[in-house]
Amino acid sequence: GEKIKNFDKYITSDVVYVDKATINAYDYTLLGKKARQIKENPVLAMRTVKTDAEIEHLKSAFARTDKTMYAIRNFINENDNISEYDVAKKLEELFYEFGAKNLSFKSIVAHNQNSALAHYSKSSKEEILKDGSLVLIDCGAYYEGGLATDITRVFVKGNPTDLQKQVYTTVLKAFLNAYNFKMSEETSGFEIDGLARQIFDENQIDGFVFNHGLGHGLGINVHEAPPSLSLNEIAKTPIKNNMCFTIEPGLYNKEHFGVRLENSCYLENGEIKSFTNMCYEKKLIDFSLLNEQEKEWLNAFEVL
Repeated sequence: GEKIKNFDKYITSDVVYVDKATINAYDYTLLGKKARQIKENPVLAMRTVKTDAEIEHLKSAFARTDKTMYAIRNFINENDNISEYDVAKKLEELFYEFGAKNLSFKSIVAHNQNSALAHYSKSSKEEILKDGSLVLIDCGAYYEGGLATDITRVFVKGNPTDLQKQVYTTVLKAFLNAYNFKMSEETSGFEIDGLARQIFDENQIDGFVFNHGLGHGLGINVHEAPPSLSLNEIAKTPIKNNMCFTIEPGLYNKEHFGVRLENSCYLENGEIKSFTNMCYEKKLIDFSLLNEQEKEWLNAFEVL
């Protein structure tokens, strides 16, 4: 057969634009003086703004992810002597039952102190849920359209403690303010992240910290950037209509537990909208910690 040639033998142009983040050293050497580095990958810039068809697919995908989360909440509430592992196994079964083709990432099912570890994913058979146990679940899936879903919710088995309610409500307060950020054409994720941090600064809880960015882009990959809601430079990119991103404030204390609440969202006509419609845990909300505006936002979200 024909001998395979190096790809540079097929290139007739005198200039080839390359992304240094994706080209390997050998290929870059082959291009020699033809190579021109680009500062920003134009494909990524186009990919970050979703088509209307992609937005509609994500709405359908998240409706099924919501069903999965409602079902796993019922499983936790209705069964005793279950472990993190049992919940994780059931969660995966439910995703496929509701039409998932694959998981977006390995699900996090974290009980009590484990929930304070942002990327805990061991799901131990030894961690048994008991009355008062807090369970953080961070998960997502791919469906037929090939775009990722991502959601985090925190459940409590039985009756919550006052501290659990205080932390949960403070995280919810940060979410509500970020979600209802008054957007302009130049608003960036950097600004929204800053507002969430301000809320946490004004409502500090001893020993609990917010130690990650507020959110990330979402699409073919479960983590995309831009957009980004964080302190990083890329987060200063303005958020445009049909960009998709998460809002996921959290507070963590390794001696106690962690709470993270994550909705996947998109921008429509200059307003943040949520793909996620899974409710929050009413018994974990201390309404005395929410101001009237936050209560109105929560009611408008129709999640209780």
